[in-house]
Parts: sequence; structure tokens; C-alpha cells
Amino acid sequence: IRSSTVLLMATGIPLTVFYVFSRPVLILLGESPEIARAAAIFVYGLIPQIFAYAANFPIQKFLQAQSIMPSAYISSATLVLHLVLSYLVVYRFGLGLLGASLMLSLSWWIIVVAQFVYIVT
Repeated sequence: IRSSTVLLMATGIPLTVFYVFSRPVLILLGESPEIARAAAIFVYGLIPQIFAYAANFPIQKFLQAQSIMPSAYISSATLVLHLVLSYLVVYRFGLGLLGASLMLSLSWWIIVVAQFVYIVT
């Protein structure tokens, strides 16, 4: 698990750089500046999710190899939490696109942490 996690995390670094420069890339590809700006705001909040995916993939493969499948329960609980937090962050706190993408990232990190806790306990 450790080596694949390190490799996937390292792969996340160039993806992060690409995400950081998504606005000029989108404009270069012919997207309108307004759409590129909105997309970049959303993408900035997804940067932590890159690393959550990198951590989640080996954990899921480990659990599958052990024929242990807590993922459905963890995902269901996270979905409920995600819906509530997304509503609060986007509408009540007014964080809009950035809030929505940050909640996606947080939800993935909750899944990663919950699966890791399941493994070590």
C-alpha cells in the first residue's frame, strides 16, 4: 500500500500544477475568460481531492483483496454528511463554486480517513 500511495501522491503534484494554471489553459483553448475564471475557482477547491484519490485507491484495493467491503457504509454516511455540508457552505455561507468543490474534497478525505481507521482498528 505504501509504495503505491507514494507513487500516486507524486503523480498528484504535476496534476496540481495543471490545476493551478487551469484558467490560462482554458483561455488558451478558446474558452471565454468568464467561464475560465469560474472553472478555475471550482478546480482550485478540487486540488485536495487529487491527493484524496491517491490515498483512497490503494486503501480500496487492500480492502477488496481482503474481501472486506465497508466502503458502502462509509460512502453512504459520507453522502449524507456531504449533502448537508454542501448546502450549508454553498447557500448559507455563500462560498459558491469554491465551497462546492471544497466540500467534494472534504468528502473524499472523510472516506479516506474512515477507511484507514477501519483498517487499523
